[in-house]
Amino acid sequence: MKVLARGRYTVAVEDRSKTAGFLLGHGSSRPMTLSRAASVGARSRRVTLTVGKWFVETAAGGPKSSFSVR
Repeated sequence: MKVLARGRYTVAVEDRSKTAGFLLGHGSSRPMTLSRAASVGARSRRVTLTVGKWFVETAAGGPKSSFSVR
């Protein structure tokens, strides 16, 4: 599992799917949408990663990838 330092990051997403968005989540909180299902193209967003376990996944319910923040 990957480990990142806590702090502010710019997350860049290049979405090529017309059917699945991209989500970033932490713990049991509602995940934030970085790209919507109908959005195709590149975009970026500044996020603050706090200590704990984080995950990324597609909004279509694909596999989750997780990482830790310390």
